[in-house]
Amino acid sequence: MAERYASGEKLEEQVDNAVDRINDFVQIVQRDLQFAVDDATGKTIVKVFDSQTEELIRQLPPDELLAIAEHLAEVRGLLLKEQA
Repeated sequence: MAERYASGEKLEEQVDNAVDRINDFVQIVQRDLQFAVDDATGKTIVKVFDSQTEELIRQLPPDELLAIAEHLAEVRGLLLKEQA
């Protein structure tokens, strides 16, 4: 016997409705994700683009943070070199 919930819907119907709402949201948002690895730091970069305009919306981590990480790696390398 199928279990019913407060709204009177079966669990399967609720799941189907939730999936439909998620798919609708993804279509409305229209975003593409791009994953890459920064050559200088080895850090993973995630870029979010608008799929219609191909405009970069957000990058994680930002370029500024990647530049700081690269600089710290260089300083660390120099310190280790001096200690040797």
